[in-house]
Amino acid sequence: MCSMLQVIACSAQENETTTKEEVKEEVNETVETVKAYTIEEKDELLEQFEAKRDQTKTQIDEMRMKLDSIKKNNMQAAKEKVNDLERRQEKFEKKIEELQTSSEEAYNNLKAGIDSAMTELEKAIEKANKEFYKD
Repeated sequence: MCSMLQVIACSAQENETTTKEEVKEEVNETVETVKAYTIEEKDELLEQFEAKRDQTKTQIDEMRMKLDSIKKNNMQAAKEKVNDLERRQEKFEKKIEELQTSSEEAYNNLKAGIDSAMTELEKAIEKANKEFYKD
């Protein structure tokens, strides 16, 4: 953004007919454009995370339904795994909610946290699938 302001300022110096008000207007337009881009990027990211949330929720629900087919000696461990996955799913959903209500400034910080929560959940689901259905 600083470089954008420098370009505007330099072009203002080159063209002496440009007024301070015109430069200020250009700067305001640039700031609004950057804000609009950030909001658009945030909305796209939210769509991706919400789709991933729905996918992981479906996987967890499927595991919960298949618990009956697991041998009795593995049942408690399987239930604990599914409960752990549901807790991770809730954490992921809370991060999505935070992102939905975040300002542009908080967006970048939340993006990293939600990425981490999603990755953690996906790895846990993959591991649980391998453990559940290895027999």
